[in-house]
Amino acid sequence: MVTDHIETFTETGIELTSGQHLDADIIVTATGLDLLPFGGIDMSVYTQATDGSALELTAIYTPRISAYAPAHLRMALNEGDAVSFGLPGAPGVTYSFARSAQGVTVRADETAVQLASN
Repeated sequence: MVTDHIETFTETGIELTSGQHLDADIIVTATGLDLLPFGGIDMSVYTQATDGSALELTAIYTPRISAYAPAHLRMALNEGDAVSFGLPGAPGVTYSFARSAQGVTVRADETAVQLASN
């Protein structure tokens, strides 16, 4: 993703105000793009090694819906484990936690259909 202003369109793409040229076969213009980390909720994730091979993960989050108070979740992940789920107060977003040798990756993906709600 490149964030800059368009100077002009060329035969082969776009020239940006910075002077950079982006080759493009198709150009789609859009406005109102908001990039919100963790699906728009405030989330802090902490990890701690356990006695075994598992890594204990604690996530503290504040839901988007103001009726919900700040909450936390806790889980133990072994290397190769991955889990995905929705969180109360954060409709339309699936959260994924995946453990690798390097640590834990956290993702938030918008979902087109909400299957269940608390």
